[in-house]
Amino acid sequence: MITSSAAADCSVAMAMVSLAQRWCGSSTPVNMLSTDELHLLEPLDAAPPQAAHMFRELRKLGYKAAVGWVVRPPAAGDETIYDAYMREAGATGRTEAAIARLQRWRREHNVMWVSELLRADGITLRDRFTTNLAARARRCEPDAIRLCNIAFGRGRGPGNQSNRPRVGLPTPAAWDVVSIGSYVWHDGALGRVRAKGHAGATIAVFTADVTPRRVTARTDVRFTMSSSEVVHYDLPPLLVDTASPTISGRVRVRYHETQALRAVETHVLCPADPRYEATCSAAPEPAG
Repeated sequence: MITSSAAADCSVAMAMVSLAQRWCGSSTPVNMLSTDELHLLEPLDAAPPQAAHMFRELRKLGYKAAVGWVVRPPAAGDETIYDAYMREAGATGRTEAAIARLQRWRREHNVMWVSELLRADGITLRDRFTTNLAARARRCEPDAIRLCNIAFGRGRGPGNQSNRPRVGLPTPAAWDVVSIGSYVWHDGALGRVRAKGHAGATIAVFTADVTPRRVTARTDVRFTMSSSEVVHYDLPPLLVDTASPTISGRVRVRYHETQALRAVETHVLCPADPRYEATCSAAPEPAG
């Protein structure tokens, strides 16, 4: 399929490789894993995608499949959650059992990259990962400490995180992790992804209502659907974290996130800004 002259067949084959790559979680292309890395494909039961079984069997037989597959990070300076964990955990934390727990948690939450833990600003942890995180970290719960180390850097947490982005600005590859129904920020407005085609995504465009005069941390901006538009994949998507549909058909987004999204969109369209240099792959900054 992957060498087929039919574009549809190639797209299906590449989608199968992409699923295997996310299951593996490494930055090494899944079709080029070394034999020492094959444990990242385990457990190979009914849960993994079929391509994961295929690549493991090929490597066990001594073969590598050259299929033109490239691992593309969805943000500048991004790294996989597995790679970040291996760098931050230290030698004592890199046990097979600890890696297996990380892989299980990562797959349950369907995340592969550090940028998938954070909002578009590269600093703020997504809402679904913040539940009781500070309290759990104070109790030194292993899962909470691991998440803090990966998302914020070793020794940091929700209360003392760096004000520098952990990852840089989104790249066009971020479309790979955008699904139907996701909300994205585009051209100063909210968009809900309706369909993904070969060259771009069709979004329902929602325009903002009047912002309340009094703004607090819990203030929402309400958006009303106004049109439909096709967004080409050469423009990086900015995923919206706090979008919530209402029974009236409108969508609510936290005011502070809309402000951050406007700022990020400005930097995406402008020359590089040193404030958006990622700290993810940099040497750890001392906490405290």
